[in-house]
Amino acid sequence: MVQIRVGDGVYELSEPSSDELARRLASASPPLQEGGEPPPGSIQETLHDAVGSGEPPRLDDGQVALIGVVVEAWALEVDGDLPADVQDLRHAIAAHLG
Repeated sequence: MVQIRVGDGVYELSEPSSDELARRLASASPPLQEGGEPPPGSIQETLHDAVGSGEPPRLDDGQVALIGVVVEAWALEVDGDLPADVQDLRHAIAAHLG
């Protein structure tokens, strides 16, 4: 389960939604290092560390925008039929980034 801070809100994704978002982000991110670890400074590392800490990660607007692009592509692929938690995140990102 991952929490994502967008503006003043924190959006918690279920385990299935978190796993699917991570899978989709992987294709838009640098490849994993030997041993399967995310590259230092990558969004995957930031999210991975956040899951371990239980705290929402500190994401900059560029990282939030990348998540937004990935979620939008996901929405197109499933004709907008996203899980409710991902849909809430989608709307929050759109409102935050305008």
